[in-house]
Amino acid sequence: MWTTILCRRFWRANSKFEPEGRYPSAPYGHEWKAVSAVIEKESTPDKEIKPLQLTRHWTDWIDYWSVDFDFENKREIIRVQDPETGEIREEWTGDYIFENEWQSFRTKKDRSLELKSVAHEVPPGRRKIAVKVVDIFGNDTMTILSVTAGGER
Repeated sequence: MWTTILCRRFWRANSKFEPEGRYPSAPYGHEWKAVSAVIEKESTPDKEIKPLQLTRHWTDWIDYWSVDFDFENKREIIRVQDPETGEIREEWTGDYIFENEWQSFRTKKDRSLELKSVAHEVPPGRRKIAVKVVDIFGNDTMTILSVTAGGER
């Protein structure tokens, strides 16, 4: 059985694993360092619990990420019924639909993650690129970048 927990651990500064940051009031004159980490614990058949640290670097928190190279090319359209006439009309919500054009994700067997997307050719001009990231807890976020392709910078 596997259990995943989020914890805050303190390590001696001269230990093998030295995360960044310092614990301000190090006891007994030792220098200690603090780290937030995800620890996975395995319960073996003989009831022994073995911890395994899953996060050591910021990229370990990312489970999946994807890119839409032309975010503003597909408007989000909804159908609205007019209450007086009963007629259905289409309206733009003011938002756009994220179209996944490239992605990288982890699997149980392959924990690696590509940190650089493939090259993608686009026509010259201004455009918006959206990047969506999902962390190991399932939380997702998206950021939109305005870029100029081709021409002078």
